[in-house]
Amino acid sequence: MRPIQLSFEGMTSFATRQTLNFEKLNLDLFAIKGLKGAGKSSILDAICLVLYDKSSRGLNPIYRIRPGCNQLKIELEFRVDGERYQVQRVWARKKDAVSNKLSVLRYFNDGEWEILADTYKVVNETIIQLLKLKYDDFTRTVVLPQGKFDEFLNGNSAKRRELLKKLAGLEILDKMKSIADEKEAEIGNILAEIKGSLSVIIVAEPEMISNWKQELKHYQAELPKLKESQKLASNRLTLLNNLIEKQNKLDIAQKDLNELNEQLEMISQARANLIRIDTASEIHPLKVELDGYRNQLLEAKKSTTELETTLKSAEHKTQETEIKLRELESGKPDVKRLELLEDKLSEITTLSSVTNNRVKAQYEFKSKQEDWKVIQAELSRLTLELDEAQKAYSEALKFNQAALIREHLHEGDSCPVCGGIYHSQNNRVSQSQKAENDLKLALDKVSENYRNAQVRYSIIHSEIEGLSNIIDDCESQSVALLEELKNIEDLTSLSEDERLNRLEELKRETVKLRQATRDFNTKYMELNRIIADARNEQTTALTRLQTKQEQIQEIDEKLCKLIQDWEALLAEKGWSEADFHSAYTLIPQRKQLAEKVKDFDTKQLVLAERISNLKSDLADKSVDVQEFENIRREVNEMDNNIESVRQLIFNLESRLKKDAEDKLKKGDLENKLKQTQVEYDDYATLKKHLQPAQFLTDILNKFEAELLQNASVHLYNLSDGQPFPALKRRGLRLTRFPSQFQFRLGEGGYEIIDSHCGDDVRPVSSLSGGETFQASLALALALSERFNRGRNQEFLFIDEGFSSVGVNDLDRVVDTLIGFKMGGQMIGVISHVPELAERIGREIQVIKKAIAIGN
Repeated sequence: MRPIQLSFEGMTSFATRQTLNFEKLNLDLFAIKGLKGAGKSSILDAICLVLYDKSSRGLNPIYRIRPGCNQLKIELEFRVDGERYQVQRVWARKKDAVSNKLSVLRYFNDGEWEILADTYKVVNETIIQLLKLKYDDFTRTVVLPQGKFDEFLNGNSAKRRELLKKLAGLEILDKMKSIADEKEAEIGNILAEIKGSLSVIIVAEPEMISNWKQELKHYQAELPKLKESQKLASNRLTLLNNLIEKQNKLDIAQKDLNELNEQLEMISQARANLIRIDTASEIHPLKVELDGYRNQLLEAKKSTTELETTLKSAEHKTQETEIKLRELESGKPDVKRLELLEDKLSEITTLSSVTNNRVKAQYEFKSKQEDWKVIQAELSRLTLELDEAQKAYSEALKFNQAALIREHLHEGDSCPVCGGIYHSQNNRVSQSQKAENDLKLALDKVSENYRNAQVRYSIIHSEIEGLSNIIDDCESQSVALLEELKNIEDLTSLSEDERLNRLEELKRETVKLRQATRDFNTKYMELNRIIADARNEQTTALTRLQTKQEQIQEIDEKLCKLIQDWEALLAEKGWSEADFHSAYTLIPQRKQLAEKVKDFDTKQLVLAERISNLKSDLADKSVDVQEFENIRREVNEMDNNIESVRQLIFNLESRLKKDAEDKLKKGDLENKLKQTQVEYDDYATLKKHLQPAQFLTDILNKFEAELLQNASVHLYNLSDGQPFPALKRRGLRLTRFPSQFQFRLGEGGYEIIDSHCGDDVRPVSSLSGGETFQASLALALALSERFNRGRNQEFLFIDEGFSSVGVNDLDRVVDTLIGFKMGGQMIGVISHVPELAERIGREIQVIKKAIAIGN
């Protein structure tokens, strides 16, 4: 377990919410510093309370709620085996008691917190499963509270043995038998592999080793002699080589100087060009100003020409447009005729409509007269049919009445209808009745047809009268309208069709005159607008032309003055215009020319100095090339001989080294074989003789001895200055330490061997306050180390004043803690001793404040 962040509120010295982020502060070894009563130990209390519902000092939560606060809230986020968890608890005060209002354990999964347990009992059980520790074990091995620091050292042996059982992990005792079987087979295979490896290792005989060593000694003695000879020859060769190199350098430098001097004429020309360029650059501003005014004059003259062209164009445009305007006025439409037509247009339209309506009414009148004649003939026919049907129906009705009378007579009765004797006739009555019904239906049909014909006759008669009235009205309207239109044209002599055609022609003439008038007005206005624009353009061009002419005169005066100044400046320099242009074109090359001249001067100076130095070095010394070649061959031969001797030495050393490695490897394998054999025998014996009760005692004894051994290492570091962490890493089991104190297990508990008192054996209860602290801390560190085997407890909190530790011993305590946290643990030390916090370097300060809210 490793704490990440702790928050608490309403606890002892802390009224408001306080948050301590261990991960953000990157705390590994740190001190919690503050005055007595400031609330340092409350941090440990908060951790224990939120995990186990008990403070680090075993107090009930009611004693940790701040007076004046009604509840205590604590949250702890921590990591176990790489997974993040968060436990949250809230306690409420109720008079003299306290109740747990909230207990929640959360698990961080896929970026979100998920509830793992949310009841008091389940949270407590889950915490113990995660940490693999109950409260008492937690406060003995992970959080060492104030006043309980030496509990393990001086505590009850039975409780101590019980804790050791948990730390030893003896819950796996039931599995040890099967593990022993597997280990016996596994180690048996390892034994076979070791024996196979030993069989292939062959070491040299002693006589051969002796010969190799004699040869090696001989060559090692010969090598310095060869090196010395080679050194003397190399020095001579180096001297000759230096002389040859200097002579070569002198020849090269002389050659370079000669080649450089060939450029003197070109460099002289470059120097002259640089002077010309500088002169041209000096007078160039005046030339720029002169050219500027020349350009201004050209632009002004160009603008004048353009304005004169514009003026002529505007005059021409005005004349052309005035001609078009006169032509347009000559073809002006007959406005009076249009006004007359438009004035009588409604009468023309009405007369056309009335004439059309009269023609249409006349056509319909003729059609209705034909229909009326047809209906008259049909009424005459239906009148005859109706009379015939009524007569037939009357006869049938009379016959049926006589038949009804006869129906009530008997055979031989006197008939009142005919006056004769009645004789029975079957179906006579039914037949006459059917005939009556048929005649009645025929009569009804003829009557209905007659009535329909009368209705149609009345309708047609009404329509004819209506059409006659329409014709009369149209005739009267036509006469009046014709009278109105006489001042335009007499239409009375025309037929109706001719009149209609002439009316349409008048309409079209009106439309045509109206459009021609609109077109004329539009064109007339457009031409007048063009004339006005052209005249405005003339006025503007004329004004601008006068302005430009004034500018030309002003520019011309300035230009004449500048030309005089320019010609005077050229005469002063002794140049013509062509000379200036020739020099000015070289300005872009100035940098290149200057660099070329500078480079030439630099090279000339450097070469002259180099030649002088080389001649001084050579003086009268001569170089024998043949001697140089002879010495060079001699040095090469010596180098080859030295390399050969070195190779022989390397080969001999490699053989000796390989043989030594083989012997060492063989010795290691033999040792490993012995150790493996012992281990194999141990597992075989364990397999054969494993008994739980005796085995448990043996393991606890061995475990406790190992614990005391590790505690002795820490006690050595704490009491004698030089740390001894390598002992444990190398797996050494020391029987004696170069230290004043060493732990051992006595019959009545733990004892100390005091080397300063003739190896006297002392009970731990006889130790002084400072010695007790050192011994307790050593045991605590050993317990924490042992506890972390198989568990992931990544922190250790020590709540102890450290006041019993001397100033000189504080450095040893800090060094020991630093060495201990190298294993990745977070170690927090609570103390009010300033020197301890200063030595640790990183600290959390708990400061008392004289305000009501707390620290």
